[in-house]
Amino acid sequence: MIYKTLFILVLITISFSSAGMKLGVGITENLQSISIIHNDRKVIVRRNQNVNNLINPEFAKTSRPCPPFCIKPITIAEGVETVIELNVLDYLQDDNSVIIDSRTVAWVSKGSIPGAINLPWDIFNNTQSDVFKKLLEVQFNVTVNEDKYYFDAAKTLVLFCNGPWCNQSPTSIKALLQLGYPPEKLKWYRGGMQSWESLGLTTVDDVLIPQIDLDTKIIDLLTLPSEETTIRAWMKWFKNFFFVWQDSEPEVNITLDLKSVPVNHNGQEMLIKRIQNKNNTINPEFAKTSRPCPPKCLRPIDFMEKVEIVAELEILNYLERMSRGDNSILVIDSREIDWVVKGSIPGTVNIPWDVLSGKKSSLPIVRKLLKEQIGVYIDYKGKFFFENAKTLIIFCNGPWCNKSHDNIVSLLEFGYPPEKLKWYRGGMQDWETFGLTTVKDIPMPWFGL
Repeated sequence: MIYKTLFILVLITISFSSAGMKLGVGITENLQSISIIHNDRKVIVRRNQNVNNLINPEFAKTSRPCPPFCIKPITIAEGVETVIELNVLDYLQDDNSVIIDSRTVAWVSKGSIPGAINLPWDIFNNTQSDVFKKLLEVQFNVTVNEDKYYFDAAKTLVLFCNGPWCNQSPTSIKALLQLGYPPEKLKWYRGGMQSWESLGLTTVDDVLIPQIDLDTKIIDLLTLPSEETTIRAWMKWFKNFFFVWQDSEPEVNITLDLKSVPVNHNGQEMLIKRIQNKNNTINPEFAKTSRPCPPKCLRPIDFMEKVEIVAELEILNYLERMSRGDNSILVIDSREIDWVVKGSIPGTVNIPWDVLSGKKSSLPIVRKLLKEQIGVYIDYKGKFFFENAKTLIIFCNGPWCNKSHDNIVSLLEFGYPPEKLKWYRGGMQDWETFGLTTVKDIPMPWFGL
């Protein structure tokens, strides 16, 4: 009887699985997984279903030295679109696209995106070689006639590397642009493996450098280290010794030229900078990869027309302008108070999504916030005027968080101009990933109203 019951349970499980039963941790509300062919085998790409799963330790470090591992802007080159995970999933199913892992082989072997190919960044140092020209023809559908390139039928290339601090995919993109590759056919997955791993998406460890044919191997383009002579070994040792003696702890800057940013926080000036401890790991609050979806689902990068997406460097620029007395800007943390007190961005204010929308407040409170905090003029008839309204930069916990999304939706419903709204999609997940300064005492102008 027991065996019969177990058999029935197995059949029921198989039936539900084959019927497409919703997963506890989906990708979006309507997308559970995708099926692709990787190295001639079927792979299901979905999120890790263990809600207690933590980020891969390779991507838990917050403080990689800058230089060279500096935070990149949200746009890498004019005309090259920055994409997110949902776009990558679409391109994986597009026969006219190629997903390129630009990292070195050692990194790729630790895990990559299924369906990608590996073309290490230093391959693009040899774009004039015959091997590279063959690569353009065979892999990318570029027509090469002597030294002329024709991109009419060229594939769309989606390039990524380790994350927003990684130089490898930007280097590859710049080399392709210099070659003449159309920028509209190049896409940059800025988040890279850092974001992919933080969302618990499927990885594989057998992404290969493709072979064009038996006589032409792309790997020949790699800049391999030459044999180390005794003299070269001594020079290397001396260089390393001198470097350690000169600066035993290389700094973790924000960018190559930016060490810190002054902001006005609660009436006092403070500096936003990165944690200098190279072994520091991400705040455990943001180490989880598999928050249930729904409700914590990924949002598309263009969820609202004309609402600009910003990243860390743009946030820092807005905060610095505010510290210099620019009152036309307000950075809003949309989370509930229990999240905010665990840490937020200095110089911001907290206006929770359910307060601004009126779901946990009253219309007079909403109007008071809009008028006193945001600069919206409201006439005696209750009509809103936004000419002097502030530019709002809104964030919450990360790409899976609904709060900032809902705040923006509420503001748009009030008639707020979309060009005056900015969305920091990465939110605290990305801010904490970089080890940037946080505080636990940001103003809450709604509290007590």
